[in-house]
Amino acid sequence: MYVRMNKSGMYVVSDFLPDDGTEVSKEEFDSVMHPSAAQKRAAFILGSASISDKRRYLFETLRYHLKEDGSFEEDPVHPFYKGFTVDEMQLEYAKYVGDDDERATDILDAKRSAKMYIRDLVASVSP
Repeated sequence: MYVRMNKSGMYVVSDFLPDDGTEVSKEEFDSVMHPSAAQKRAAFILGSASISDKRRYLFETLRYHLKEDGSFEEDPVHPFYKGFTVDEMQLEYAKYVGDDDERATDILDAKRSAKMYIRDLVASVSP
């Protein structure tokens, strides 16, 4: 069985229910012990980090728009430029600026759009 220890808050797997324990579901246990990328993202974005840290985190990690269902899962149907993060787009832009200005402009436009999406997302979930 899956158990949350009341005093320490630790989660354990046990054959019996300790006096200081509460049985929890496998889902709760897994969400704490093995969180998905979406659960980690939700915890950080909804947590107490500063707005700039939240933006920075998403600039470094988010490759797709989020699904509209509030799950904080990325939606592979709506990628940013070729599934790149904002930071990766900056590096890709640097490769083409001056050599292939049309491609560089496309990347820069996609980066601006991704940054605007992330700023709006952070603003919508921040108090």
